[in-house]
Amino acid sequence: MASFKIKKLILKDKKTDTSVVGEIEGGAGLEYLDSVPTVDTAPSLFTVDGQLYFKGKVLVPEIYGVDGVGAASYTLTRTDLNVGLTSSSQDLHDFFVADEDVVDSNGNHFVALKKFYMKVSTNADGSQKWQVSNTKVDDDYFLCPFFYDKDGNVVEIAYYGKYKGSVSSNILKSVPNVAPKYNTTGDNFRTYARNNGSVDYHQTDWAAVLLAQCMFMIVYATTKYDSVFTMRSYGATTGTNTQTFFGIEDMVGNGYEFVDGITYSNGVVYYQDLIKNYVGQLTSGYSISGISTSSGYQKTKMNISGKPISLIFPQTLSGSETTYLCDQFYGSTSSNRSTWWGSSGSAANGGVFCLHCRSARAFTGSDLGARLFAKTLI
Repeated sequence: MASFKIKKLILKDKKTDTSVVGEIEGGAGLEYLDSVPTVDTAPSLFTVDGQLYFKGKVLVPEIYGVDGVGAASYTLTRTDLNVGLTSSSQDLHDFFVADEDVVDSNGNHFVALKKFYMKVSTNADGSQKWQVSNTKVDDDYFLCPFFYDKDGNVVEIAYYGKYKGSVSSNILKSVPNVAPKYNTTGDNFRTYARNNGSVDYHQTDWAAVLLAQCMFMIVYATTKYDSVFTMRSYGATTGTNTQTFFGIEDMVGNGYEFVDGITYSNGVVYYQDLIKNYVGQLTSGYSISGISTSSGYQKTKMNISGKPISLIFPQTLSGSETTYLCDQFYGSTSSNRSTWWGSSGSAANGGVFCLHCRSARAFTGSDLGARLFAKTLI
């Protein structure tokens, strides 16, 4: 049968309260049948055993995917509705982006992103297939963690700072035509973000890193960030880069960014999944173990069931700057390490997967900064 792409799906079958079904935008009626009728007698929209049909033809959810994440080639294979698309395809833009420039009452500029679900499948060779959908297609899909607010409530839209973070009057900002802020601690950046007036304002955290990695791979079908973008050296004035990713300037480059909500200790990561619980040092609570204490180019990614945070960490090293994930991981046998992400400039070892987990919590750096995010704008 022919397949149709539809823009909106809901999760609950109103008859059985269990099956995943969908609806056409505009509120078309949905009928529940025990078997698939002939086209002549079929209602316009019906479901059988949770499968949605329109005039007898199968409807499929909007799924975009890539395969080969962690395979030797940094070029990924587009799957599902991503087949035949390019990074400039409007379908991909509209799937992720609600608005490329939203300004809050403090004058901060954000890119508004739409809620989506993720599925990550590990192949026999250790590489992975990543898929995104606007609905929870099956139980293997999970909500991208970026779309939870400070209390764990799901938000339909969340906000990614357009610009590297600057600081004015001890408030972390996302504004053009200023110099980014470096040389302060991650704890200070957390406070500066909240000084916008809400705990729903935060600096880069592990969920934002996962979001950025996922969006980049789905849109560009590569793991090599510098094959697409030129990463600027740290200190560049915001609002002056003509290269943006869906309106986001210097997603990578122009300074590293602290990663909040996690503490790395000798191969174990302690983490929080609620923004309001982020603190400087985590020594208990949620954790994942088995993370490398060594340093090297990343090869494959972790994928621990029920723990999406694991996806930002490498499973194995021994890659290179032109193979596998193309970026470095820096581990440590020490405890209470801060984590930072990205790249300070154009070095090939940095990119959307690059993680440093070996500096003390109080570490500051001339190329280490932050970015502002929000779940609800003031």
